[in-house]
Amino acid sequence: MKKKATYNVKIFDLVVFLLVILVFGFVIYSGVVAHPGVSEVSDLGPEQLVSGGTFTPSEKGGDQPLFRFDISGGSGTTQYEIQIDDSSDFSSPVVDYVSDELVMDEFLGSRIATTHRYTLGQEAPGIAHYIAGEADMTLADGSYYWQVRAMDTEDGEEGKPGLTRSGSYVVANDGEIAFIIGEQKEEDPGISNVQFEAGSDYLTITWDTPEETTSSDVAYGPNEDIEYSADSSSKGEQASLHHSTTINDLLACSLYFYLPRYEPTSQGAEELLSEGDTGGVLGESMEGSEGMDVLGDGSLLASGVYSAYTKGCSGAAEVTKSAYTKATAISGGSVELQETKANNRVTLSIPVNFKGLSEASIQVKQLDSAAVLDSFAVPSGKKALGGGRSYDFKALETAADTITTFDNPITVTADYSDDDIEGLDESTLAIYRWNGSSWIKLSNCSVDTESDVITCETSHFSTFTILGEETGSGTTGGDTGGTTGGGSVSGSGGGAVIINNPSTPSSGSSTPSTTSSSTMIFTRTLSLSSTGEDVRALQKYLNSHGYPISTSGNGASGSETTYFGKKTKLALKRFQETNAQFILKPYGLTKGTGILGAKSREYINAHQ
Repeated sequence: MKKKATYNVKIFDLVVFLLVILVFGFVIYSGVVAHPGVSEVSDLGPEQLVSGGTFTPSEKGGDQPLFRFDISGGSGTTQYEIQIDDSSDFSSPVVDYVSDELVMDEFLGSRIATTHRYTLGQEAPGIAHYIAGEADMTLADGSYYWQVRAMDTEDGEEGKPGLTRSGSYVVANDGEIAFIIGEQKEEDPGISNVQFEAGSDYLTITWDTPEETTSSDVAYGPNEDIEYSADSSSKGEQASLHHSTTINDLLACSLYFYLPRYEPTSQGAEELLSEGDTGGVLGESMEGSEGMDVLGDGSLLASGVYSAYTKGCSGAAEVTKSAYTKATAISGGSVELQETKANNRVTLSIPVNFKGLSEASIQVKQLDSAAVLDSFAVPSGKKALGGGRSYDFKALETAADTITTFDNPITVTADYSDDDIEGLDESTLAIYRWNGSSWIKLSNCSVDTESDVITCETSHFSTFTILGEETGSGTTGGDTGGTTGGGSVSGSGGGAVIINNPSTPSSGSSTPSTTSSSTMIFTRTLSLSSTGEDVRALQKYLNSHGYPISTSGNGASGSETTYFGKKTKLALKRFQETNAQFILKPYGLTKGTGILGAKSREYINAHQ
């Protein structure tokens, strides 16, 4: 009997064990199979787009970046969302794309890792859509970050939507820069302690190299082409860590760019630093600080070269800000300087064939006006605008040659504020040029007192200032004739093309004509980094309809610019979402894109 009881106990234990296994298996099945977790993203690639490298188009991959990643697990209808941004916080993605329903591979009833791909600017088929960005888009040169996540939607009851569960974003390269578009110049870590000393016709530059070398020089020029070179004083002699050179025969009160270079003995004749790229936007380029601001203080610029001013400006004045662009006989050019005081700017519009077949670096420098006007007295009965606004304009053909007289006149446009005209007859405002002995008024001057804009023409470059007649002075007329009054000069209709980005020079005939946002008919897609008068008109429209670009500075009401930056994008997104029924709903969207596409243009054109 004892043996039989033991046998029964063993059977009981076995039954209990099997029941535990069944219950445990049911729990696992219920939690994992019947209700699996959200799909997971892994294995981001290719290497070129996740390692901080520069994207290089290839025959296999095409001209656009092709992003790759694996998705596994989950259930229901699965999609992915990929975001690309030029900021690591993804606060305003350049691209935000939600895919169509994905096809997932399975093994024994479970969904296994399946590779999916997104090509920048691809079409959005089926239920796919762009929250930001659009089909056929491209990325501007710069550094980018990207992240991707999976989203699962379960089948809902009849007539009801299913539950959507979103996974966490997986960020490429652990949140560091994932890839770069375009050539990125960096300061070679070996070149250090770069300093300069300036005279009216020379620059003396000193620098250190990480190893002793006899082969080192400085590339320099009036723009970032830096096509000239000056050898170090030690070149060809005893090897040294410390180098210097003096560049002579330069022009006074001029902006120059330079770049120390060397040939390390450990790498033969290979140059670690190459010459700079063609000119373009310098310093910060964004709403709030959009001018091509070059400090000229020897600091390293964003383009990877240094800048400095020579001495010798009128009245020994210091340069406070500057801007430049390259102008050609074929396309002309335009350069705008946003001055140190908000709402004040000066713009030069360079016509085609401005001087035969010449090409030139057009420089606009704001000077310490007190020093200028102390040396060159203001004529009796006249007063300086806003306490003094003075400039040096130059057109450098080479590092040592300048154009002072032009075949076709240059249009000069200056904005001002109401508080600048205290004690002045606003209708008499004009731009004056120092001719070596006196201030003479430029030709064809006009004042738009509604928009606070002065426009004149000049065929000569030198030192300039803005003057008006003192209230009640009784002075009439000007030194060279011309007109004053209420003639409107805003936009290209008045002959002045105000372009903030010199990397896209244009002539007056190619810029959309507008005197205010109310007369602008928008005809092209505008997005981040777009430039043009239609961008300014868009900013005016948004500012005047309750969607301010900014509360102060560039982009604010009265200080609209020609550059489409992040603040413009955010304001446009708010506008689109307010008018979603007309702009977003036709595309099945609920969030604004920040891109002035067809529906946005159609709505604005009909509601001005």
